[in-house]
Amino acid sequence: MIERGVSLNGSRAKEWLRTRGWDATALNLHVFADVFDAPRFGYSRTWLAAGQYERIGSEESSRVRALLLVEGSAELGLGHQMSDFGVGDLVLVGGASPVVLSATAPVAIYEIVTDYDRMGLGRYELPPTSGPHATSPNYWPALTGLINQVLASSVTAEDFGISSVRTAVDNLLLASLKESTAMSARKRFAEKNHLLSRARAIIQDEAHSSDLTVARLAELVRVSRAHLHRLFSADNSTPLAEIRAARVELAQLHLTEDSGLQESNLLDVAQRSGFKTVSALRRALRRA
Repeated sequence: MIERGVSLNGSRAKEWLRTRGWDATALNLHVFADVFDAPRFGYSRTWLAAGQYERIGSEESSRVRALLLVEGSAELGLGHQMSDFGVGDLVLVGGASPVVLSATAPVAIYEIVTDYDRMGLGRYELPPTSGPHATSPNYWPALTGLINQVLASSVTAEDFGISSVRTAVDNLLLASLKESTAMSARKRFAEKNHLLSRARAIIQDEAHSSDLTVARLAELVRVSRAHLHRLFSADNSTPLAEIRAARVELAQLHLTEDSGLQESNLLDVAQRSGFKTVSALRRALRRA
């Protein structure tokens, strides 16, 4: 099926979207679209009014659908997870996977439907698709440009050379997804390093205070306690161990500075090092 210059609103737009596998909920529904559908693949470019759009029905399990946002911003739901979906973001979902697109303003989205095998991968070997990935700038112009050419031309699924176009789109899609997944992984790694560095800086600054607990550290870093533990665990450590080590180091510094310190003043050293009692200070020093 090939449709170019589709312009519909209201109930006609809603019915047309249902034929495309989307259920729409919008106050003022307007749709503008260009569609190129072949038996085993397809491309579409659709402008949608603000609203919520839910993927309905199912496709063959061998199919894969790529969604690429080119105008506006929205939230994209995959299963129970909602993620921001902005210009240049790409997400790949299985043919039968549920998808919800929620937009508070008009958006434009490209859909690419193909087969897992055509992309040279088994369906369980694809990069993670738990949320949208920023499309690689190395492939975005070529991918969108090629699809635009198909949608703007009079080419049909039977025309000579269309199989080469399909191969090119599949290869660009896979390359873009792989690179954007790698970019996302690098970004997550950098974010983790930043959070861990921030946590360690706070420990150094606040170790003198007995109020610094693991729970308080998580609040200061603005992450959950579980996430804080994961950050340190990835570096073979724990937040509690590093808080204790910082306090021991601080106590040892005070003891060195005050070599003539009397037993009666050990409580002062303990308190200035973040320990609530002299006993706690002594235990920590013995473990060090």
